[in-house]
Amino acid sequence: MTSASATMAWRAGLRARSLPAARWSQRPSALLPKRAERLPGAVRYASESAPATATEPVKEAAKELPKRAARKSRKGLYGTSFALALLVGYIYGTDTRASIHRYAMVPLIRMLYPDAEEAHHFGVEILKSLYEYGMHPRERGNPDADGALATEVFGYTLSNPIGISAGLDKHADIPDALLDLGPAIVEVGGTTPLPQDGNPKPRVFRLPSQHGMINRYGLNSKGADHMAAVLKQRVRDFAYAAGFGDHEGSEQHVLNGDANVPPGSLVPGKLLAVQVAKNKLTPDGDIDAIARDYTYCVDRVAPYADILVVNVSSPNTPGLRDLQAAAPSQLS
Repeated sequence: MTSASATMAWRAGLRARSLPAARWSQRPSALLPKRAERLPGAVRYASESAPATATEPVKEAAKELPKRAARKSRKGLYGTSFALALLVGYIYGTDTRASIHRYAMVPLIRMLYPDAEEAHHFGVEILKSLYEYGMHPRERGNPDADGALATEVFGYTLSNPIGISAGLDKHADIPDALLDLGPAIVEVGGTTPLPQDGNPKPRVFRLPSQHGMINRYGLNSKGADHMAAVLKQRVRDFAYAAGFGDHEGSEQHVLNGDANVPPGSLVPGKLLAVQVAKNKLTPDGDIDAIARDYTYCVDRVAPYADILVVNVSSPNTPGLRDLQAAAPSQLS
């Protein structure tokens, strides 16, 4: 009995000693608030930190919105300004009346190409390229609309009496670009039956003091077949753009006048002239051979010309001026 009582007393002591620890572990610690105060940023519950963490990206995004809008506005302003500058530059640079052509481009070409013939070739090539991309100089508006400069030639009314003579566009590379400059007549050539080189170089000389030049090309030509092919393709391209299609019949529509434009210039109120000449190697005294030269050229280029110009006056071709005599002219 005594032993049982002692055992029970021992167990009761153990239970009494363990109760405070159990109670301490079952209730919230009184030290946690103090620990939270001692540790900055510490929280009592994990859920307390969620709202602050979730709002940080929103605040950052809100701060970025004005900055992004400002950047977009600047980009839009720069893009618009650049586009307007290009438009103004295009309108100004492609106007024949723009002073930049006279006071900037001409001196620049003369500086880059001291040789006058090289400058001539460069001018033709650059004008040809600019025309292909619609960047060539042109007469804006319709200054001839009032009819004050209208001129009648061979029964045809021209918009003005201004023309460009042969020698500038020797191989019919840029007739359309030249017509867009404003003249009512553009003459291409001269062309000869067979290709020929013309006179030895140098053969073109500048006269700066007189704002002029001396031309001694000597009828350099790629031949009548080449010029005919170039003019034929030009008519084909025009027929296709006018809606006649791309075939032989479409070319005939334009040449027959169905497009209501002259078959040479392809522009109402303007004419295209083609100059023909004989080859240097053709004997000066053989009138029949000379006549065949001119006939050969006429047969090939006449369908694509509004005017045919017969060159019997070039001082650079030996014996050519002798054809101005009455007898040879009548025989031909």
